[in-house]
Amino acid sequence: MENTEMVQRPGMVKTALIYGLLIGVLLILIQLVFYLSGGLTNIQATYVSYAVMLGGIILATKARRNQDLGGYITYGQALGFGTLTIFFASLLLSIYIFIFYKFIDPGAIDLVIEAAENKMLDRNPNISDDELDMALSISRYLIKPGFMAISNIFNYTFLGFVMSLITSIFMKKENPDVI
Repeated sequence: MENTEMVQRPGMVKTALIYGLLIGVLLILIQLVFYLSGGLTNIQATYVSYAVMLGGIILATKARRNQDLGGYITYGQALGFGTLTIFFASLLLSIYIFIFYKFIDPGAIDLVIEAAENKMLDRNPNISDDELDMALSISRYLIKPGFMAISNIFNYTFLGFVMSLITSIFMKKENPDVI
């Protein structure tokens, strides 16, 4: 009889959690830097966050492929892993967002609403006062720490899924020994 030895590999969840927490910490630091520099609602913060997410997905998937899976990963594995990684990052970021807007600087919500108003006026300069007031009242209803935190989990996870759809094409490496 042949003695086959099973190789114990770390689970996907553990690796995704580690990288997700690292990405989450970086996203929080980006938020803090832009907040402290007075650019809380600055669009550049969004672009930098997206770049960190994309880079994080690539690095995490590469680490999963090369360190945990012996150099091979299927498209589906890469897609699921990248999405799970960003899900963990979004959980951490959402906890921070809730704490920030609820306890640290509740007045910052006014900046977010003001930015929403400016965006509405830029998109439609001929908007009536009644329409603007109605849109802002909806914004005030939705822009609350709890809702912002929950919506961030969904938004970032979905964005991570879309990014993983693309990165998985390049990160996949099929094992030629597996049929």
